[in-house]
Amino acid sequence: MKENAKNTLIDYQMAKEILANKAIAKEAVRDERSGEIRTGRRSGRRARYNRRVMISFTLMAAAVFMVLVLMAVLLGGTSKVHAGENKDVSYQSIEIAEGESLWSVAESYKGVGEKTSSFVKKVAALNGICADAKLSAGSYLLVPVS
Repeated sequence: MKENAKNTLIDYQMAKEILANKAIAKEAVRDERSGEIRTGRRSGRRARYNRRVMISFTLMAAAVFMVLVLMAVLLGGTSKVHAGENKDVSYQSIEIAEGESLWSVAESYKGVGEKTSSFVKKVAALNGICADAKLSAGSYLLVPVS
């Protein structure tokens, strides 16, 4: 009978400590060696596994982010302004007539003293076409006008 009273007293003290620590009763465990009540998460294999998984996902996300930033930097378009070019250039949209080529357009619209070949390169680059591209009648080209 004395032993039963002792167990009841221990259970009462354990319940009192659990309530004081605001721990959930299922998580409270009395340590067999020291007799203290342990509450909260248990560290073990599962916790270590969860930490490893979380770290690996974080590292993978960081790697993907770095790759995206690198691609944006390398593939991002930049405009280059050449020092010798006239910055006050306006552009005119012209309709291509039957039989016209990029060279005939360049002869008509190039500036005074400008080489036809350099003007053809400018117009081709401006319109995203090749210098020897065949032009279709009725299509439009942008040409720089001085």
